[in-house]
Amino acid sequence: AELKQSMINGSLASKYTFLHQDPEVMAENFYDPIQDLDPDDGKKVLACFGGEYSTSGNDNMPYRGVDSTYLGRHCSVGIVDKDEDDVTLGITPNTTICNHWPEEELKNVPKMRQNIEEALKFLSKDDDGF
Repeated sequence: AELKQSMINGSLASKYTFLHQDPEVMAENFYDPIQDLDPDDGKKVLACFGGEYSTSGNDNMPYRGVDSTYLGRHCSVGIVDKDEDDVTLGITPNTTICNHWPEEELKNVPKMRQNIEEALKFLSKDDDGF
């Protein structure tokens, strides 16, 4: 936490651009602040999604490979089977389809494809490679 804070507004802030999920920033504009940055100038990017930066508190980014969205995935919580002594016997997979992010929050979360494209675009500016 201390290192991240120094990247945001401390001794490392001049080198780092801190991007985070924000209800005021649409997904398509999320990476606008880094378009003119160049790693050859010592610039670095830290992007954070979910957890404390999301209204839902979701911590990860489970995307679907086909369309690179966070919609229509299998819900991750299984049904725990227990005996009469409350001992877990097994877990039955949950085959229900659900969305990871709430509908109103999706507009602020870039698709995984966009995250990868923007990371590669930034890193490819490095004259020495990455």
